[in-house]
Amino acid sequence: MNKKILLSITCLLCALSTYSQCAYTGTPLTSVNTTPYTFSSLCIGTPINSGNVRAGQYALVNVLQGFRYRFSVGNLFSDNENLTILNAIDDSNFGVAGFASGTNGASIMDWVSPITGQIKVLVSRGACVNNNTVNTAGPIIMFEVARGNATDDQTAMGVNQWVGHVYGYSGGVSPGGTSPNHLSTSTVPFITANYEGFITVPSETINTTFGGGAVCLPITRNGAAGTTVYTDTFAVRYRMRSTRPAGCYILNVNGDDGVRVYVDGVLVFNRWVDQGNTTYCNNLINLTGNSVIVLDYYENAGGNRVGFSLAPFDGSGNAITSSADVGVCSNTPSTITATNLISCNVNTNTVYQWQSSLDNITFTNISGATNRDYTAPAVVVTTTDANNVRYFRRVFKPNALTAVACEFFSNVVTVTTSGAPPALPGTITGDLSQCISSTARYSIAPVPNAVSYNWTTTGLGWTITPDANGLSVTVAFIAGATSGNLQVTATNGCNTSAPRVATVTISTVVNTWNGSVWSTGLTPTSTPKQRIVFAGNFNQNVDLVACSCLVTGSAAVTINENRTLLVTNEVEVVGGAVLTFENNASLVQENNNASNLGNIVYKRRTNLIDKFDYTYWSSPVFNQRLLDVSPETLFDKFFSFNASTDTWQQESTSNSMDVGKGYIIRGPQFFPAPNPPSGIHEAIFVGRPNNGIIGIAIPFISSDTSNLIGNPYPSAIDADLFLAANNLILDGTLYFWTHNSPPSNAIPGDATYNYTSDDYASYNGVGGVATLPAFLGGVTPSGKIATGQAFFATGIAAGTAVFNNGMRVSGGPLGQNNSQFFKTNNTKSKGTNSVEKHRIWLNLTNTQGAFKQMLVGYVTNATNGFDKAYDGQSFDGNEFIDFYSINDDKNLTIQGRALPFDKNDEVALGYSSTIEGAFSISIDQVDGILISEDVFIEDKMTNAIKNLKEGAYNFSTKAGSFNDRFVLRYKDKTLGTGEFETADNNIIISVKNKQIKIDSQKETIDKVLIFDLLGKQIFRKLSVENNEHIISNLPSSEQVLIVKVVLQNGQTVSKKIIF
Repeated sequence: MNKKILLSITCLLCALSTYSQCAYTGTPLTSVNTTPYTFSSLCIGTPINSGNVRAGQYALVNVLQGFRYRFSVGNLFSDNENLTILNAIDDSNFGVAGFASGTNGASIMDWVSPITGQIKVLVSRGACVNNNTVNTAGPIIMFEVARGNATDDQTAMGVNQWVGHVYGYSGGVSPGGTSPNHLSTSTVPFITANYEGFITVPSETINTTFGGGAVCLPITRNGAAGTTVYTDTFAVRYRMRSTRPAGCYILNVNGDDGVRVYVDGVLVFNRWVDQGNTTYCNNLINLTGNSVIVLDYYENAGGNRVGFSLAPFDGSGNAITSSADVGVCSNTPSTITATNLISCNVNTNTVYQWQSSLDNITFTNISGATNRDYTAPAVVVTTTDANNVRYFRRVFKPNALTAVACEFFSNVVTVTTSGAPPALPGTITGDLSQCISSTARYSIAPVPNAVSYNWTTTGLGWTITPDANGLSVTVAFIAGATSGNLQVTATNGCNTSAPRVATVTISTVVNTWNGSVWSTGLTPTSTPKQRIVFAGNFNQNVDLVACSCLVTGSAAVTINENRTLLVTNEVEVVGGAVLTFENNASLVQENNNASNLGNIVYKRRTNLIDKFDYTYWSSPVFNQRLLDVSPETLFDKFFSFNASTDTWQQESTSNSMDVGKGYIIRGPQFFPAPNPPSGIHEAIFVGRPNNGIIGIAIPFISSDTSNLIGNPYPSAIDADLFLAANNLILDGTLYFWTHNSPPSNAIPGDATYNYTSDDYASYNGVGGVATLPAFLGGVTPSGKIATGQAFFATGIAAGTAVFNNGMRVSGGPLGQNNSQFFKTNNTKSKGTNSVEKHRIWLNLTNTQGAFKQMLVGYVTNATNGFDKAYDGQSFDGNEFIDFYSINDDKNLTIQGRALPFDKNDEVALGYSSTIEGAFSISIDQVDGILISEDVFIEDKMTNAIKNLKEGAYNFSTKAGSFNDRFVLRYKDKTLGTGEFETADNNIIISVKNKQIKIDSQKETIDKVLIFDLLGKQIFRKLSVENNEHIISNLPSSEQVLIVKVVLQNGQTVSKKIIF
């Protein structure tokens, strides 16, 4: 609440005693004004004048208890001037402190009010005469002193906002002198004697002019508002506790006049000088997450302003903008340029420091190199140092480094000073036979003594785009491009090598098939590429390579099963011509911008299915009608998957298949059902072949949003390339549905029914897992997604999954790349890998046909944490069992582990089963170093360890989920054999009189657990803490039990008993 100080001028006549406090007596005189004279406030440090007063007049003033005031009058009378302060309630005086008398005026200095209320400041003359004597004109001069506030807490602060403590001082440059390195409360002006009150700033950022250069600033004092401070000479100490996360921040501060900043009591910025408003930016400070920041400010007359702001800083702005590799000639300096972080007024608190190194490991400061840019001095090369290499970087840091100071290093620039020319570049690699309207990549190996490379051509219509390092280029050949030489030279800044030359032939040959022979006399099966034209029927068992392909007239062209037509640009089918691709055949196109014309026919066959089997489809052609994929399927058995609702969605059979979208379609209705299935379905796709960049929307609802998408091309695509291109929106594992329809009673076993393993085969950067054992035709995904194949991918962010021609692959030997369609006849294939992989596939099976496979692989770039590119979660599509490894509380059907392979590594395994009974864990296959390593399975329930290289591990289980029973390992025991034997020999378990007695002769027993042979736990006792334990009245009936004893030293002993 604002308190107003009211001032009225009233007259009175008094009888006073000479030279003593004057009393309030007599009749008041008439005011000099027609109405009472009032003031809205008193401003600390700024005088307020009343009107001219006479003897016996007084000023009525509102005061606050504990505040200090000054009152004075000039030489008004021929005799003494007297000032007396009276309580306005009863006109009593306040003693000696409230009285002053003088012959040339009177002043009451620094009077401390003992009340909150009104006072009368009475003017008398002589011996307290109040006779309305006319003076020579002069006012009562009044102002509030207010310094010395001992009531308010000067250390009070805001949290992420400021409390500004206001201090007065008498003026002058740099009050208190040199700024102390640590926060002081005993340095002028920030001392209790100068403390006046406080203001608040409700934010972290400050930008204020205090209302002007010479105004009254409202402050809070003694917990109350109503006091103001004159802003001509004053100081403010702002205090704030910042809960910004621990780390480095940019401090921007400005002031008119002086400013300085302390963080946790330490001076981090200092411009404690008289100055016009000056901004200092990009000062580095470190906050702890609970730091106390103090901003000091003073104003010494004139304009006043202070500002403060913070912003996080990660060092990325400290960058060298020069080329990463600089080549110069002998005895030539080199200027290295960098970003400007100190973009406003220079200060000494945050600085640049350039450093150099000879090995790019150990860097040392360069004396005097503290500017934004740096000029590396010239070096004279010699015959023994023909290529002098130096490394430079810039450090952005506070001037005074401490243990918690922020220090940021830029990228490194390599400066190579050379005298000798670089060597001749090596052979240019890339396809030297090209087509018009195509692009190609060419590369060379790094050249010793070279800094940069220059690529040129003698051909016309070429556009050369080099990579950043210059070792590779992309060349675009426009329509009308001519053949020519591609050449590259290497330079080191002063000398250039001889050119390496490769001749690129741009094909203009047209090779026409007339139904009998090719017009050039040669079948276009390899380079140089040609434009091929089919003017007659063609059906030969060959792969074809072409710049472009035209099928015209009435020609019927067939690309046979497992064969590939590789075309750089467009495919055109015009007139009555027909271009047919048989099952597993491939049409591969290279140019993403090529536009196809006309329709092709693509045939895709399933394996034996019945009418209840669903196949996952996508279309390789545009505008394919769903019904035409399987005309004999019931109309209500066509579905897509709605990722947003996580549900199957029925599709109208008249709908066209969206390019890149997956669908499921049940088998033709006329197929018998179900045992055994007896039909092979051939789907016919007719339309313009899809080509180029194709996108499919991926919604993101949660961390496991499933999306059914599919290969959109009439060729296989590389799954690794697809996953790499979409790694920001898709999880790294793909899932392929398989329905293993062969009758399960073909599997050995005598059960009354068997368990077929309908499930999802999986693939990621580690490899793939199958859904049937290899000896029954189980197929492990090879990483090549066949034509027409749909699959599930898990979205991790909303966006668009992209397919492009760079992912497309040819059919390969015997067409195997395009044959792994997860409803086609099984053809086992092995992919080639350019990364290091050491893998083991484990199978969980029973004699009734239940099957589940999982994979653990030690792979380049994988870690032992969760990696979305290498760890694939179980889709749990198997109705009966699931088998997986466990990492980060995730059940993984595929788990990638870090290289190098560590023989001490252990991997937790888990399983779930709806089946109670006997199961086996066995090796399906291994590769890499694991071919020669032993592989063990540890059963923690029975304390058994089995070398799976010697055979399967057999066990029994109840139904349920078990995530802590098995461990995959590569050593047979954690402890030495002797330790196990010692523990075993020192544990005696006996059964007598319906009691089980466990006796440990040496070690204390920690806990005892008892299981039946199916793995069910029937007894548990924790915290035994004794060497002996007796179990009485355990419900059992003459069966084999496993007693598991865990000792306090960590050893475990399991023994079988009959009870």
